[in-house]
Amino acid sequence: VVERLWLVDKGRVEPFEGDMEDYRDLLLDTGKSESSKTSGPDKRALARQDAAAARNRIAPLKRKAEALEKKVEATIAKIEAFDKELATDGLFTERKDYALKLTQERGQAAATLETLEKEWMGALENYEAARAREGLG
Repeated sequence: VVERLWLVDKGRVEPFEGDMEDYRDLLLDTGKSESSKTSGPDKRALARQDAAAARNRIAPLKRKAEALEKKVEATIAKIEAFDKELATDGLFTERKDYALKLTQERGQAAATLETLEKEWMGALENYEAARAREGLG
């Protein structure tokens, strides 16, 4: 698992802002463009390179949306665990203090979930708007 990709090319090292799919596309596009130098520019290869560059530009927005999605999923799992614990027979009669604590923590998790979902939706909207601006559909 990696958190950052680096592109080493033509004596330069730069951070690569895409995912592994984007990197594969870049490699495939580079290989095709090198072979097309002898036969002239290929419009499809240039279009693929432009698309890869566009994906590279919006990759940080995609990563932010994906990270928020994971936080939303983790918070949902946390709430489900609270709900399961709160459904324990006799919890509210035998362990009132613990039940109250769980109820408060579940409420905090629910509030966090609401905030995270709003942030996630905003991040998705930003990502989709950038995709449209870049002509990626």
